[in-house]
Amino acid sequence: MLLTFYFYHKKKKHKGVSSIFEKKLDPEIAHFLQHIPSVAAPLLPIMDHDIQRGRQEYRIFCHMHAGEGPPLHNVENITIPSFDKELIPARIYHPLRNPQRAGLLYFHGGGWQRGDLDTHDTICRYLAHGACCTVVSVGWRLAPEHPFPAGLYDAKAAFQWFTGQKSRLRVSKIGVAGDSAGGNIAAALCLLLQETKEGGYPHMQCLIYPCLDLSCSLDSHNTFGRGFLLTTEKIKTYIAHYIPKEGSVDNPLCSPLKAASLKGLPTSYIVTCGFDPLVEDGLFYAKKLEEVGVSTTYHCFESLIHASFHMTKTVPAARNALESISIHIGRMFETQ
Repeated sequence: MLLTFYFYHKKKKHKGVSSIFEKKLDPEIAHFLQHIPSVAAPLLPIMDHDIQRGRQEYRIFCHMHAGEGPPLHNVENITIPSFDKELIPARIYHPLRNPQRAGLLYFHGGGWQRGDLDTHDTICRYLAHGACCTVVSVGWRLAPEHPFPAGLYDAKAAFQWFTGQKSRLRVSKIGVAGDSAGGNIAAALCLLLQETKEGGYPHMQCLIYPCLDLSCSLDSHNTFGRGFLLTTEKIKTYIAHYIPKEGSVDNPLCSPLKAASLKGLPTSYIVTCGFDPLVEDGLFYAKKLEEVGVSTTYHCFESLIHASFHMTKTVPAARNALESISIHIGRMFETQ
């Protein structure tokens, strides 16, 4: 069943950022956006030759706004062999308790060219604690050094590794999750595993403000494509680095929303934020899942922006939302 908590009205176009602030935008987020030149440099448009600098600034941004996260039993760093025998960094988060013997494979966001285990450390701690599950965060390889499909194949290798480690990690069921570009990777992984039928299949998927249509043609790009931290212009830059060949955006493993059918995909939890150019990516994916009978929950945190879940220290609403997401994932495992 599709549970829709919020829809924004496409017919009602906003006349300016300030008018939206007065209506729905979270006050801490509004303050953050008003001071964006000094605090949000890592997500502003940068030149191609500044990719390494952008990666470092993204780490600083996450460190400034995320906080430490809740306590866990143990955290360990490991490596996982990928399809080409390269070693992928990964981090295992062991919760204080795991009554469902559940595991969650997590793929970080960052536009396919930024992000790592550290930028998403706090998010993974919240998920492990709130969902009472063992989280394996994957440091999949990034564009432009490793364009599509390298990151997706890293994800597949990580899933197969996790499946093979169930006994050691005391896990009996595995879900996949990711945010932004990582949500794209998680969704594409489910499609890929369904197609190849190799190495098991996820019990569930959780996609957090995912990018699922790389054509950037949905209406929310017109409504929220400027003024809310992540811009449509920047998304297109990320995509150009990730998929260098024209026409590939129509490949369902790049744009899962373009898949001919989503029938047979696992139980799904789709999370979006109201002031995000990608809000319709998640909304329409949830609708498409429901149409083919996939058990789906859709939740839009209407007052938040893209990347809000990096702000658990500075934005209480973001922290509350991430806690809510974590608890819901735990409940999904209980019913599997």
